[in-house]
Amino acid sequence: MVMSKPRLGNWGPTPGWGSMIESFDKWTGLCPNTTLFRSRGGEGQLDNEFVLKDSETAMSLGYLPSLQIQPKTGSGSNRKGIPYKDISDGNHDTVIIKGLEEIKAATPDKGVRIPFELHSEFNIQSSGAQPYVGPPEDYAGFVKKVHDLAKQVGVRRRLKFIASATRGVWSSSEWHRWLDGCIDQIDCLAVDGYSQPKTGQPKEFEYLVLPIIDCAIESGKQWAVMETGCQEKPNDVDYKLGWYDRTGGFLETYLNTPSMPRCMYVVFNTSNDGSGGWQPTSSDKAYSAFIALCNRDIWKGGV
Repeated sequence: MVMSKPRLGNWGPTPGWGSMIESFDKWTGLCPNTTLFRSRGGEGQLDNEFVLKDSETAMSLGYLPSLQIQPKTGSGSNRKGIPYKDISDGNHDTVIIKGLEEIKAATPDKGVRIPFELHSEFNIQSSGAQPYVGPPEDYAGFVKKVHDLAKQVGVRRRLKFIASATRGVWSSSEWHRWLDGCIDQIDCLAVDGYSQPKTGQPKEFEYLVLPIIDCAIESGKQWAVMETGCQEKPNDVDYKLGWYDRTGGFLETYLNTPSMPRCMYVVFNTSNDGSGGWQPTSSDKAYSAFIALCNRDIWKGGV
């Protein structure tokens, strides 16, 4: 028996295709299986709205948004981390309640649960890629606090709580330090991972997701891909198109494997994102292969 199919999502903007929501709208025209819109732009930060205009527009067009809470303020060099412990101690309840009320007002209560990333990217804090917000053991208190406030506001049942990290956390026992104290409040595990041949780090989609599948089996949770993508490989014009094709083949095989944890969604980065070159329009071959991937049956009817 084939398991429930994952949702297909993306986030942009694709170079030359307008704003993030304009880009998303173009991709849905080319890839009708695309049903999940993931916004960024500071959405869910404690100094910003929890539902930005692009997410509202996506919902008005009938798409499911992926929302988030980010324990930080500011942007660029002005970013400041909000310690998990400050949140669990109740010092930011008023702001978080306001954000959760925004979600309640903006989202329909129709039984389809919205992905809600309890944002951390916790494994790369030490590198300076994200502002520091606390040690692994403090994450559970943050999750439990947001969980309790969501119940208080009456929006918890509309949200699917997502814990996300890059492959390095899921491929080691490190994830237990973060999640053992809040695993009952988490609905789904998510991985953030890319193939980066431009810097000598080509990685197959299968390689990126196998560790989180093992963690999903161990924890009894669903899994998802929060964001992924592939760069062009220098001196190999066929690498990126092959990566998309192999990604589809892996998912097709996985969905036909009995008794495996459900894959909830896969979000592809369709932007350049700091000259990373993730956009599927990086070459004609990549563009055609991405369209073919998105129009596979593996996404049709994804819920």
